[in-house]
Amino acid sequence: MTSSAPTAELKAALDAFFDAVSRQKTETPPPPLLPHFEIIDRWHATHRGEIPPLLNHFLEGKSYQKALFFLEGKPVEG
Repeated sequence: MTSSAPTAELKAALDAFFDAVSRQKTETPPPPLLPHFEIIDRWHATHRGEIPPLLNHFLEGKSYQKALFFLEGKPVEG
């Protein structure tokens, strides 16, 4: 997928989410994940009609790793 400002925002949000996930077992208290879900869900609600159907499918199913791979142009199956 070609990069645009909106998808760059989504990629940044997904990167931040996975960074927080990776720190769950090493930080006390662990970083909260709910704000990341809210940011990604808000982005999805705003851009739902503008994105490829497969990316929409991944975001609806909270398949964030697949969504990130899609944005990075890596092979991914629905």
